[in-house]
Amino acid sequence: MLGCCLFLVFCVFSSISQITATDLDGNTVNGLEAVNVLKETRPQQTLSQDAITKIMKEYLDYTNNSETSSDKLELKFLSESIYNRFYLPNRELLGLIKNNYKNVNEDADIRQIFNEKIGKDFYQARSKRIRAYLEAKELKGEITYNQFNYWVEQDEKFDSYTYGYCEGWKGIMSTLTWPILIMMIVCIGVSPIFAGEYQSKCDSLILCMRFGKSKLVLSKVLIAWIHASVVYWGISILYSTVFLGVLGTSGGNLPIQIYYPSVPVSYQLTMSQACILALLLGYVLILSSMGITLYLSSVFKNTYGVIIVVFLMCEWYNKVKCLRKLEVN
Repeated sequence: MLGCCLFLVFCVFSSISQITATDLDGNTVNGLEAVNVLKETRPQQTLSQDAITKIMKEYLDYTNNSETSSDKLELKFLSESIYNRFYLPNRELLGLIKNNYKNVNEDADIRQIFNEKIGKDFYQARSKRIRAYLEAKELKGEITYNQFNYWVEQDEKFDSYTYGYCEGWKGIMSTLTWPILIMMIVCIGVSPIFAGEYQSKCDSLILCMRFGKSKLVLSKVLIAWIHASVVYWGISILYSTVFLGVLGTSGGNLPIQIYYPSVPVSYQLTMSQACILALLLGYVLILSSMGITLYLSSVFKNTYGVIIVVFLMCEWYNKVKCLRKLEVN
């Protein structure tokens, strides 16, 4: 457990050190210096139609001026200096606007999309894109007609984007695969609860005791739940506190949609609510794996057999999750 805590804290600081940002002078910085730049260059703002049109026009003005434009796609048709001083500091916001105006499966560059869509209602375009995305899912049989209607209704409740700095909450959202490691630790701790007695030949002695088949079993299940809860919440709160303590708590009220700029999302959640929900779902995952481990521990006669089966299940779950992520992307 101590090794896991140290490893995850290392992962937190490693992910923080990999944060990059470009200041208004075009200089690229990393780590905590990048965090300070992001706080300065991403003030919280509501993305009204006027604000969206303004930044689209600013980009197109640069591309239409021979002194600030180029024919290089990798520079987004901007000169190198404008690309560094304008595009890179606003890359995430420009990408958010582009992705919501872009049609599903459309392969067009940012200049083409902005030229075609400037002045058109941003939120109507977003709703149209989400409907097309859901229709494609329904045709493939991935969602039902009722699910299609449900998500359309959810999208109609969406008001507007609020954009700004929220790196602390993004850091927590980026750790959604970490419960796999915690799950392995919990399973190792729980696996000997029943199998250890079979392995040491103590089962015949315990089962013939007065409470060997009743209260003792319940107490073992209870201590397994306490063990899993303490390990999961202790580690999760530790790394979440480090993220928020280093990166700040700003942006917890921003909509979850800004975390997924390329995927239509209609959940009515803020970043902080999404993080809490993700941690709760991780806890459900831990309890589920604990229950499976307890069952295997009562069936297997050897602790190592339980651990091997559980690890294979964790590996299978991780592969399935990676495949689903690739499918979404």
